[in-house]
Amino acid sequence: MKTLMISPYSKKRPNGKPCAKNYPWWKELMALLAREGIKTVQIGIAGEEPIGAHTCVMDLPLETIKKDLQLCDGWVSVDNFLPHLGASLGKRGVVIFGPSDPIVFGHPSNINVLKDRKYLRPLQFATWHEEEMVEERFARPEEILKIILDYLAEKTECLSNDTLETGS
Repeated sequence: MKTLMISPYSKKRPNGKPCAKNYPWWKELMALLAREGIKTVQIGIAGEEPIGAHTCVMDLPLETIKKDLQLCDGWVSVDNFLPHLGASLGKRGVVIFGPSDPIVFGHPSNINVLKDRKYLRPLQFATWHEEEMVEERFARPEEILKIILDYLAEKTECLSNDTLETGS
């Protein structure tokens, strides 16, 4: 059985609303992965909502996350700390982008998934405090599942600035 580490959230906005970078369909994606026999482990910080992963662990020390990341078959995340950590460890993963630009914030060693460049926010370096969550910015769970399955089967080659636009 394959195991994926999942880091589903970016930092909450000061008003408590979800960050615009957070993928809106984690629960649907977790159900699809479970049907494929893929075990999922959600990591995060206390107070974050569980997304339906097999296991949910919060507030792990960085050294534990590093060790566990190396033991997993792969990882999936939004634009948060995990893509940077994975790249620093040489552990490639899948990053689901919405309004942030993978050309600016992604690592070419990862599979950076972007629905369409038309959904990118115009001021990439502005703060996220006022940016609203817009579901249509993100690829649907079925598209993400296919990319993850290809990734786990090692069918997706690592290309320079490997950004997959789903165009959905």
